[in-house]
Amino acid sequence: MASSSTPQIFGLPPFQFALITEAVGNIGLVFFLLFYPRTALGWILSNPDRDISLGADVTAQLIGALVVGLTVPLVMSIPSPNAYSTTQAADQQKGFRAATYVVLGSGEIALSLILGWKLFAAMKGEDVGLTQTTLWIAVGTMLSILPIRALFLYIRRDWLQECEQDSGGAAGKKEL
Repeated sequence: MASSSTPQIFGLPPFQFALITEAVGNIGLVFFLLFYPRTALGWILSNPDRDISLGADVTAQLIGALVVGLTVPLVMSIPSPNAYSTTQAADQQKGFRAATYVVLGSGEIALSLILGWKLFAAMKGEDVGLTQTTLWIAVGTMLSILPIRALFLYIRRDWLQECEQDSGGAAGKKEL
């Protein structure tokens, strides 16, 4: 259970709420990428009749598989470190949570740069294969998640670790 100073969102500590929300969103996306790739591609491509090919179908499914792989550490991070019976196990869960957020954040930074570059080109009238709406949503999603990751990793690490913030203002007990 989280410390009494940790706020609650729908009865959950903020970090657990963020993990569950992201995992649920990923599962919804994955369903279409894996099982209905043409439908998913039809939503995002600027010219689906021209751009959807067998290769695009397979690529969408491969991206879906990657999202599944990236969702597993999110789900594995949901249990509270305080639920473990030993200090060593609790510390491992805290480190795993932080590592998960660093890895996901790194990918989101790279995706934001690529998608932002494509958005800029699309705004200049270039055909980049994706609709501007898709690009705006993708860039907005990535850029809205990054501050949340930074909040848990650097500002309120005690929320990530579900422990009391120390009196010196630095959260948590261990560094990565």
